[in-house]
Amino acid sequence: MGWWPSRACTFLENHDTGSTQGHWPFPRDKLTQGYAYILTHPGTPVIFYDHFYEFGIRDVLTELIEARRRAGIHCRSSVKIYHANTEGYVAQVSNMLVIKLGHFDWNPSKENQLDGSWQKFIDKGADYQIWLRQ
Repeated sequence: MGWWPSRACTFLENHDTGSTQGHWPFPRDKLTQGYAYILTHPGTPVIFYDHFYEFGIRDVLTELIEARRRAGIHCRSSVKIYHANTEGYVAQVSNMLVIKLGHFDWNPSKENQLDGSWQKFIDKGADYQIWLRQ
């Protein structure tokens, strides 16, 4: 997330990259996965207006915002990365949320270093899964 995540404004697209100009659009098939990452990590995430109102993913974004709220994630939240490779990514954020991105078999019970009881909050299959601490 860089050197100063508390000052980072994270986004996938804006009016210069995507939208009607389409210069450097974020891959459409990865939009929800991208938002799952930025909405569950430190920084100040920005949701592109077009994505929220015109791309049919409003309910998904609302669900991810609720996960961020319930976990109390903010610009200075801690992140502990458990896996980051070509198969996918797993991280614990603010000690209250775990996210898995990618196509591999993983859940909190498989992680020896991850204590506590976890409940699956969002399950989007191979794209991403999110657990919240019980």
